[in-house]
Amino acid sequence: MKKWCSATDIVQDIRQRKVTCKEATAFFLDQINIVDKHLNAVVEINPNALQQAEELDKKLAAEFNKVAEQTTTQLQPNDTTVQLPGETTVQLPPLYGLPVSIKCCLAVKGFKSSYGAEMYKEHVSTDDHEVVRRLKEAGCVILCTTTMPEFGMAYESVSNVHGTTHNPYKHGFSAGGSSSGEGALVAAGASPLGIGTDIAGSVRIPAHFCGCIGLKATNGLIPLTNHGGSVEARLLGLSSGLRCVGPMARTVKDINLVLPIISGFDGHDPHCRLPAYTGTNMTNTSLNTLRVCWYDQDGVLDTDPDTKAAVRKCVNALSGVVKSVIEARPDCLADSYNTWMNVGARDGGRAFKMKTQNTSQPLAAYLKEAEPFATDSRDEMDKRIVDWDVFRSDVMQFFKNNCDVVVCPVLAHPSLPHGEVSQWKKMSYTMAYNLAHNPSVTLSPVLLAESPPHKGLPVGVQIVSAIGQEGVCLAVADYLFETLGVNKQLPPTAAPA
Repeated sequence: MKKWCSATDIVQDIRQRKVTCKEATAFFLDQINIVDKHLNAVVEINPNALQQAEELDKKLAAEFNKVAEQTTTQLQPNDTTVQLPGETTVQLPPLYGLPVSIKCCLAVKGFKSSYGAEMYKEHVSTDDHEVVRRLKEAGCVILCTTTMPEFGMAYESVSNVHGTTHNPYKHGFSAGGSSSGEGALVAAGASPLGIGTDIAGSVRIPAHFCGCIGLKATNGLIPLTNHGGSVEARLLGLSSGLRCVGPMARTVKDINLVLPIISGFDGHDPHCRLPAYTGTNMTNTSLNTLRVCWYDQDGVLDTDPDTKAAVRKCVNALSGVVKSVIEARPDCLADSYNTWMNVGARDGGRAFKMKTQNTSQPLAAYLKEAEPFATDSRDEMDKRIVDWDVFRSDVMQFFKNNCDVVVCPVLAHPSLPHGEVSQWKKMSYTMAYNLAHNPSVTLSPVLLAESPPHKGLPVGVQIVSAIGQEGVCLAVADYLFETLGVNKQLPPTAAPA
């Protein structure tokens, strides 16, 4: 196999019998063995991955032989030369044989769902998260589970349970959070598809820091059922209005491949009320009809020169291709940090304080920042929910009146050394679209940073579209991916010695 393959390539090669499921799984297990000694991104390897992949190969060979018998041509299990006449009638699940990795807060039956927290480090899930169940049903092989900071409450990649996860471009720098291990492993080419979660940027920031693609879909498009094996009651209620499950990959087309499978209501999650995404939504989008707005600072924090350069590189690439490009942003974005903290940190971090004794540095930083936002007042909480609704309405009206797509920063800067990644205020750029519920995809690296201390690190951008319009932001991201030559090389950690 190639040094790295996209998920789309792997699925196609397995269908065309150019590679077996077992060979694909073995390849990525080997890649994990090579890179994870530098990254520390993996929590548990699936000990049965190769056996499960081999079973898929046997089923595939049997199906092909059934067809061959009807055409008086007998296929051997690894025969890649015999062509079946006409269209093959072998029906395979859509992701047959594809290896995938899963963030360790998402329940995988038989695996620990630790949340990066000491109190859950021995918790073993007895059932699958709904997204994991759908991936297995679609033919995927679970490679491993991956690291995250304590309770996912940081965009740093450190926990007391799993240690420090490093950036694949520069050791000693953060992989982002809270889908830290997914960002590092996918960007390093050691997993073709990862599944993370995002409550304030936790898919998009690791993608930005590490150099890959990460999608936060419209809130309510992907079910949260059996999140973490139901160890966290806090995942219900208001927090579900901020939280999403999201895919991570090295190409935009791979995100478009998996989204139809993991999206759509399941009859359990009361917040998941949307029908499944259709992959043709991306391919049917006409770029020349799209109105694009862009900004490189949101009124909360300004961005560094490399981040500004990445946004403008994308804007320049879209000019003349889309219908219009203007610099503009919703005025309410200046309130995104306070609005998010008023809802997401409404207890001032008390729930986490009760669950931790030896608090990790990233969680301690969040708890300190959350304290001023605590309230026990019902009237105050009612006001905060109204403010959130007004924020959502303002963003909806902005899209209706001004644009179909927004191009903007993911964070105020690229990755930082471990220990310097703490301030939640810097996540205002991603928080805004958890609040507003818009789909948002990180495209990274648009460029590699020039300024110290970030020199050589990925710089990404967010592509945001209106609620329910995943196909639009993915179409723009895919155009930029191809035009700008994103992700044509692996990061130094995964490059040949």
